Amino acid sequence: MDQHWLSKAGPYLISLLVVGIVALRLVRNTPRKVKPNRLFVMPLVLAVATWLTLRQTGAPGGIWSVVDGAAILAGSSGWLM
Repeated sequence: MDQHWLSKAGPYLISLLVVGIVALRLVRNTPRKVKPNRLFVMPLVLAVATWLTLRQTGAPGGIWSVVDGAAILAGSSGWLM
């Protein structure tokens, strides 16, 4: 077995960890007071996890960049809600 399997699997493990945390928060979605000074925390965690993944695996190809851009536009417009 390759001794550096963790360096190859690291970006995917981090991504799975972040997806798991977000899924857990969605399942435990109980009504809470909005704390405006903490609204940036989850987007920041997701942005850092995305950056870490892209740093290890490289930028996606042209078609995936277009698909990602469309998903960002759809999500920011509220269409996916």
